[in-house]
Amino acid sequence: MIMMASIPEYDFRRIILGAYSRSNGSGDKSENSQGETDYWIIKLNATGDIEWDKTIGGSLNDQIHSIEQTLDGGYIVSGISTSGISGDKTGINYGNSDYWVVKLDAVGIIEWQKTIGGSQYEDNDYIRQTSDGGYILGGYSNSNISGDKTENSKGDNDYWIIKLNALGAIQWQKTIGGDASDVLYTIQQTPIGGYDLGGFSSSNISGDKMENSRGGSDYWIVKLSTPSPLTCQSPLSLPVPQSTNISTDTTLHWQATPGCIDGYYLTLSTTPNGTDILNHEDVGNTTSYQPAQPLPAGDTIYVRITPYNSLGEASNCQEFWFVTKDTCVSGQSLACNGQYTVYLDTSCQAIVLPEDVLMGAQPYCYDHMLLTIDTVPPLCNGPWVAAAFTSAHAGNTYCYRVQDTVAQFQCWGDVTILNTSAPECTALTAPLPGSANNSINTSLAWTAAPGCPAGYRLSLGTSPGGADILDNLDVGNVTSYQPAQPFPVDDTIYVRIIPFNSLGDAVGCQEFWFGSAGANCTFICNDQVTVEVPSTVDIDVLLEGLPLSVTCPNGMVSIELYDQANQLLAPGNSTQNIGCAWLGDTLQAVVVDAVSGHSCSTDLVLKDDNGDCQPVTTDTLILSISDATVAKDEIFCLDVSVANFDSIVSMQCRIAYDPVVFEFEAIQSIMLPNASLGNFNTAVPGEIRFSWSDFSLLGVNLPDATSIFQVCFNAIAPGCDTSLVQFAESPNFSQEFLNKKGAMQFELFPGRVSGPPLPAPTISGNPLLCSGAATLTVSGSYPTPPQWSNNQPA
Repeated sequence: MIMMASIPEYDFRRIILGAYSRSNGSGDKSENSQGETDYWIIKLNATGDIEWDKTIGGSLNDQIHSIEQTLDGGYIVSGISTSGISGDKTGINYGNSDYWVVKLDAVGIIEWQKTIGGSQYEDNDYIRQTSDGGYILGGYSNSNISGDKTENSKGDNDYWIIKLNALGAIQWQKTIGGDASDVLYTIQQTPIGGYDLGGFSSSNISGDKMENSRGGSDYWIVKLSTPSPLTCQSPLSLPVPQSTNISTDTTLHWQATPGCIDGYYLTLSTTPNGTDILNHEDVGNTTSYQPAQPLPAGDTIYVRITPYNSLGEASNCQEFWFVTKDTCVSGQSLACNGQYTVYLDTSCQAIVLPEDVLMGAQPYCYDHMLLTIDTVPPLCNGPWVAAAFTSAHAGNTYCYRVQDTVAQFQCWGDVTILNTSAPECTALTAPLPGSANNSINTSLAWTAAPGCPAGYRLSLGTSPGGADILDNLDVGNVTSYQPAQPFPVDDTIYVRIIPFNSLGDAVGCQEFWFGSAGANCTFICNDQVTVEVPSTVDIDVLLEGLPLSVTCPNGMVSIELYDQANQLLAPGNSTQNIGCAWLGDTLQAVVVDAVSGHSCSTDLVLKDDNGDCQPVTTDTLILSISDATVAKDEIFCLDVSVANFDSIVSMQCRIAYDPVVFEFEAIQSIMLPNASLGNFNTAVPGEIRFSWSDFSLLGVNLPDATSIFQVCFNAIAPGCDTSLVQFAESPNFSQEFLNKKGAMQFELFPGRVSGPPLPAPTISGNPLLCSGAATLTVSGSYPTPPQWSNNQPA
């Protein structure tokens, strides 16, 4: 299929062709297929020679239906797509086929793209650039409200018209149709505004249709007027417009605009119609805003508040202004009633050196002026004393008061007590310097350094002077620190603690060291028995249900495991009894001497086959599938729960299960905003594909342990052994999770499903016959039936 676009006068010597193709690079085609069918765009010169061609697509069917050259010399391309995120496709599939709009530059490079659709079928047939630099997009849809679709189907297919801005964001959309099939083929913007729509309809009077069908399908022409944007009705309320002496840290407030508002754009400037402070910033659907930085002092601040919604933004909104308070200038003096002067430093604060305060200096002016200082920093409501006191600390800011003791006039300000020297060194107190066998999770502690430190810098390494663990990290003005990661096992840890303040670092500070414990530690139980207890346990040992035990001089010592909720994970039990143990968990191990009965406890950490688990950080998205114990032919549902679900804008994952053991039943209890059954693909037995995006692009936040949906199965053949329902990639379906910053790290935990434990076999009858026959009855089930010979088990 090939379509030739209209050629604007400014590029009449060239022709752009759009088609779709399954071919790999061959013949005239220079690039391989991305999937099934792809967009294929070809640029010809005036003599018909190919200047360039581009293959654009995802892993499934992508078919171009419309192409036009844009005013900037590039091209706007649209059609339909059934692909998810793959190849060139960056948007998820909403269900069946979607509109797919791609903006190219003059040489065919993708500038932006937009996938638009609902949960059912959309077919795009037409796109054109509009007079405002945006685009009008048209086709037909049979989706109800879902995905990008904001109106339900009127019946079967409907005209679906979408207005995009110059960057592809939806400004407004309209679903138009009757009770049968209505298919749009063309759109034309009119010179006086609005749009003419053309297509065919088989609907009678219903929905938007005002005339009955003449028989079969008829031409149906619809004229649309241009939607009206919002009007400006959001005046600035605080600060009061045209007021003066306003604080530079003021919060702006305005009145809400009536109607359906999606948010407000805020522009701040020091010149009329300027943008030097804030340039058309989207501050959300709120009526107040605190600028991140103080406003310029002693200046006129111009404010414009522009409401917007899905139909666009208000135009020609009024600009308001107010004047900020003038603050001090570096080096100027603060005069108190013209009689007493306090000089200010470069931060506009009065300066008093600690020796002036501690030595009892009395800064009087004339015979009746007194400087007093508030001893409760930094509030001005504590006891006021003359500037001779011993409780002022270097680095603190206090309030000062200049007081005329005769006239009783007074004025106020801030005074900073300055450091006069760098701090001295400190000493490590924990772990004890030179000690060995310290826990790999130990925290560090040190004494407070003399000389008013502003903070401490910490370096940790596994060699003298090394910094391979921490490199000069500013840990703040504290005297302890817990490293985020465990120390290396069975190693020497070198520690340097450097106090610092505004005048510099402490110099000549000593380096301390201590030893970390090995992977196996000696554990003494009530002074009765010494056992080597592993500090890590392979989770496979737990999942196989094997008992954990070690041999000691006094006999067998067993280890009982408890989870973090203090629930026993009994050794030897079936898998479902330890399903709450996860990689990286720290479990409590109770060591019991089978001879003396003495017991005591320690901690064990679960690891995987490849070594110790890396701890999950707060930036790691976690998805977990719940566990279950089920009987044959039981319908059961597993929760898919999340943690660290912060500002998530897109996710795509695949859940795999054994179709011989489980039969898929349903997806239910969908709790993710804007998600529906259209986000799931369950067509292939043994897998469930899920793709979702936050259409607002603001990101979705959910509390930890929120179940975003449930997956339900029929247990057609459950076994005693565990069968996993787990997240797993496939060659043509990657797992991706995005937040507002980009791609995220993620941890995916499976659900463990098993049948009920087999009943213990019992034997009844009398096997102790000297001669003759004996009849024995075996009840219960064995994983493997026993073999018998001569009335005895083989």
